[in-house]
Amino acid sequence: DMQAVTEEAEPSEENGSNASGQGNRILVSGVDTDRKLIYQVSLGIRTEQYNEDYAWISQKLTEYGGYIYSEYTYGTQPETSKDSGRSTSMTIKIPIEKLEQFLNNVEEKSNVVSKQMDVEDTTDYYYDTEARIELLEARYAKLEEYLRSAGSMEDIIALESEMSDILYQLDELKGTKRGLDNQIAYSTVTIDLEEIVKPTSVSYESDSLGERMKNGIVTTFRGVVSFLEGLLVFLV
Repeated sequence: DMQAVTEEAEPSEENGSNASGQGNRILVSGVDTDRKLIYQVSLGIRTEQYNEDYAWISQKLTEYGGYIYSEYTYGTQPETSKDSGRSTSMTIKIPIEKLEQFLNNVEEKSNVVSKQMDVEDTTDYYYDTEARIELLEARYAKLEEYLRSAGSMEDIIALESEMSDILYQLDELKGTKRGLDNQIAYSTVTIDLEEIVKPTSVSYESDSLGERMKNGIVTTFRGVVSFLEGLLVFLV
């Protein structure tokens, strides 16, 4: 069964603290139970301190025993008005026992604007796979006994053929179980880190008059949007 939780997090007034998100923390259940749950989380983060946030996420990832599974970065560091800033999409793996703590830390530190969690309950499939492995291993052990007492070549060939089929099935089932164990033990978190370009952080010296007028309008528009977002959070 797949359950999904999607939220649009209110933007915080300051990039370093998402106070509004603290009341909407994602809770990770089933960590200390026999349920076999696979967690997949997506976070959208906007930041005016790209380097600091990226370094902080990497440091926390190491601290909690996780690792980067994949990463894609595009855009350029904002130095002139033509630079749109950087965006990074990273897929990371976090131990399940550290997932809730990691997510809460990210929400407290960063400006999380969106989040989604998908929880897949593989309990029935997991234990069914485990039971099939035990049955096949018991069957293989029984065939080994028959093989030791087999008297004819036909019986030996038939037994060895069935044993070979069982080994093939066991290899597939054990591979499936190892894959499930890995997905259950290490949750998948996708983080989209988007850099917000501050007008004070770029140079307009090389811009023409038209470009300066356009950039001035864009800057004003961004400021109005930011103000309205902050006002909405205040009213809520």
